[in-house]
Amino acid sequence: IIILFKLKDAVTLGSYQLITSDEDKRYDLKSWKLYARNDNTDWVCLDKQTDVELTEERNAVVTIKMGETLNSVSVTTTE
Repeated sequence: IIILFKLKDAVTLGSYQLITSDEDKRYDLKSWKLYARNDNTDWVCLDKQTDVELTEERNAVVTIKMGETLNSVSVTTTE
């Protein structure tokens, strides 16, 4: 899956969020890479996670701070 955002101005990314499946943890992301570029040419890997379990909670928002491992994620349940 590739999701591309095009921003008008440069930003500093401090964290990002993922939402777990509302059905079954089999549908949650297990591994991913987060890339960015600011020169329209070279992509830089900002974060890489491999073979992780986000949380047992369903429909939960998982906040991942840049530079931290998933042992320290913040989880909140969506309404």
